[in-house]
Amino acid sequence: MNKFCFTVEGPLVGYQRPGDKGHRYKRYTQYKNRVLLAAMEKGWRGRAVSLKENPPTLSIFVQWIRNPRIDFSNVLKGIEDSLFSQDRFVKPGKFALAWDVGIEAVSVTVECE
Repeated sequence: MNKFCFTVEGPLVGYQRPGDKGHRYKRYTQYKNRVLLAAMEKGWRGRAVSLKENPPTLSIFVQWIRNPRIDFSNVLKGIEDSLFSQDRFVKPGKFALAWDVGIEAVSVTVECE
């Protein structure tokens, strides 16, 4: 089993619909590239496809400086979009959230067989 762990420093950006081509979608695209780069530095091989026969497990730990700015599910979707070109079969792993930490970051663990 392969296990990839990496951390992305803030500011975190939540999921944006592809139809929204304005400033928010550009920020989201830049954020996805930042997540992918952080993953590739730890051995990830680029955008993957999650397969029904061998689904990856995605766990995240989100930290906020004060209060959460973005809905947790949007942070999760942003990570999925960054790592997988087809993310339909990504299995949920462990999810955790902490606020009033003094840092904005997301720690990601992906386990693949």
